[in-house]
Amino acid sequence: NLSSNKSSNLRKIQYHIIDNVDLKRKALTKCDLGLIKAGTAVLESAYFSLPTIAFYKINIISALILKYKLKIKYLTLVNIILKKNAIPELLQQNCNSNKMIFWIKKMILITMFILINRE
Repeated sequence: NLSSNKSSNLRKIQYHIIDNVDLKRKALTKCDLGLIKAGTAVLESAYFSLPTIAFYKINIISALILKYKLKIKYLTLVNIILKKNAIPELLQQNCNSNKMIFWIKKMILITMFILINRE
C-alpha cells in the first residue's frame, strides 16, 4: 500500500506512507528525507545515505520499565553502532508533530547547506 497526503496537519509537507518492502527500498533511494519509525528501516535508510529522523512511541508503563531495565543511550541501531547521536531520535514525549516539523526543517536546511557547499 502507498498512501499520501499533500495538505495535511503536517503543514503542507508532502509525504508517503509505505508498507510494501519493494516500494520501501525504491523510495529510500528516491527520497530527500525520511521520517522513519525506529527499527531496521532506519538502518536501511542509513545504507542508502538518506537523511533520516527516527521516531517511536510506546505506552508510558512500558517506557518506564524499559528505561530502568535497559541501560542504553540510543534506540536506533545506527546510533548504537556509531555510539553517537547521528540520527535524531524522537521518542516518547518528544514524538509529536511540533518536534517532527522542527527536525524536518532543520534536516532540510542542513541538506541544502551541504549541497550548496559541494559546488
